[in-house]
Amino acid sequence: MLLSVAGMFPARSQDKYRNYDELVFWERPDANEWASVQGFNASWGSVDSRYARHGVPALKKSRDLLLEGWRGEKVFAQAVVWTKEAAPDVRFELSDLAGKGCVLRASDCEAGFVRYTKTEKLPVITDGCYHGYMNEAPWQYDSTMVADCIDPFMAADDMPAMSARGIWLSIPIPANDYVGDYKGLLRIFAGEKELAVLRLTVRSGRRVLPPPAEWHYHLDLWQNVFSIARDYGVKPFSDDFYAVVRPYLQRLASAGQKAITAPILHAPWGENPGSAGNFLSLIAWVKRLDGSWEFDYTIFDRYIRFAMDCGITGQISCYTLAPWSYSYRYFDVASASFKIIILRPENKDCEQVLSLFVKDFAAHLRRNGWFEKAAIAFDERPLEDMKNIIRIIHDAEPEFKISQAGFEYMPEIDASVYDYSLASYKDFPEGRTDARRSEGKKSTYYICCPEIRPNRYVFSEPWESAYIAYNMVVRGADGFLCWAVFHWMGNPLLDARWSNYWSGELFMLYPGNRSSVRFERLVDGIQDYEKMRIFRQTATPEQISRLDSALDPFRATLKVKDRYNIENRSYVPVSIAEVKKILLEK
Repeated sequence: MLLSVAGMFPARSQDKYRNYDELVFWERPDANEWASVQGFNASWGSVDSRYARHGVPALKKSRDLLLEGWRGEKVFAQAVVWTKEAAPDVRFELSDLAGKGCVLRASDCEAGFVRYTKTEKLPVITDGCYHGYMNEAPWQYDSTMVADCIDPFMAADDMPAMSARGIWLSIPIPANDYVGDYKGLLRIFAGEKELAVLRLTVRSGRRVLPPPAEWHYHLDLWQNVFSIARDYGVKPFSDDFYAVVRPYLQRLASAGQKAITAPILHAPWGENPGSAGNFLSLIAWVKRLDGSWEFDYTIFDRYIRFAMDCGITGQISCYTLAPWSYSYRYFDVASASFKIIILRPENKDCEQVLSLFVKDFAAHLRRNGWFEKAAIAFDERPLEDMKNIIRIIHDAEPEFKISQAGFEYMPEIDASVYDYSLASYKDFPEGRTDARRSEGKKSTYYICCPEIRPNRYVFSEPWESAYIAYNMVVRGADGFLCWAVFHWMGNPLLDARWSNYWSGELFMLYPGNRSSVRFERLVDGIQDYEKMRIFRQTATPEQISRLDSALDPFRATLKVKDRYNIENRSYVPVSIAEVKKILLEK
């Protein structure tokens, strides 16, 4: 069923990703499990459940659902259908939701069947980095099909006997003056025959959540737009490229994304032929005939203006002046060819070249009014290299901001780093995030492959994505960073696996600008982060005390030694529900 798809799908190559067939399910239903099921069934389910294709949903059937939220907030629901006998051409239709004198239109909502992709089963190891499971120990990593991709372009499902399917709804509560109930229906059909009707009430509260552009949460999901260009077969930086990429960046902006991932070197994370594709530099480095340097910002300027026009306006993260290989590609006019120069930060030639660039780049950013938004960004570089590079940058331009993501907290460079993201299994010193905030700096955490739980893998529990923002709340962090939001290996619509990382480590959005259960739950958690911040400004001491008590289980987790891979997090959905209930109070 297609709802709110206008403008979501890239302008070109629509046929490539609009329709596709899932892989054939090799896992077969258990007839004994289905023995007591009769006919076709429909019910409201949980947003924290992934309903298996051939499993009987474990839930108490309900035809009525109440969703409550602030005005301006997006609320989420999942319905589930399952059938004992084959049911061809199963469709759904969401009606407009009517309030008193106003309407929440179905066309403003996003809805889709939840589709299945191939992934690993829950891993038995404790580190997801470079595990090489396809070659080393395949017996540990049996595959399965997991419900994750939300597909607004799938018009109908031909459901085989003994099968199930989720239906996801993302519903924006209007930020108008109306406080009260919007009521509507979710109708389920097989062909023209109506099979079930689910009733939906969305209740708008008195409080208002500002638009995402005004959220304080510093969301930095790295973007590999060149992965999109490769998969859609469009030339980078062409008009077609911008048309294809636009809806992806708009979706990120609507989630509160603050940072533009802006490569200023070719392949800042090294060459990646045959995988997700190289990051291409937005800036052309040119060595003239006389040996002097020129920097061409034509593409950089157009891309930054484009990304800002899509709604991402908070920060320009410029990657990087310490590439993983320390190789810098430039165009050599004398030979009319691209060449590579190795510039180690401890060497004098590095300082000579980078000082020229930093001064030129800073002047260009100032001419465009972007200098205050720009930060030269680094990813997991050693301490001595960071000290040398920061010295070079600040000798050339003392006011240039630095962004750093790193495995270890480095007190030696803390004062020089404006945007500091620390691996989530490490900690800033107690009180340091508050101190940095008072200095106008950002302190965030990032989750990557070492953490099996919580994470945002395809096989992760959906609430793990919501947990991230709650973890940021109790740690006093300003937001969250992750690598990456779309950096596709092959076609994740069919098979999300890759030999180096667990499925989903490198993406949360699917081709065709399709969202995922993981991404929607991430947004839900971010909204709660913002609501808690706003709530505390006007809440009574008693309300704040109860909110803090509801967050205590999250704080308790921080005291557990192996707090990033523990299995028992059953408190999370319950505690999130309790926080949400408190935030609805006047």
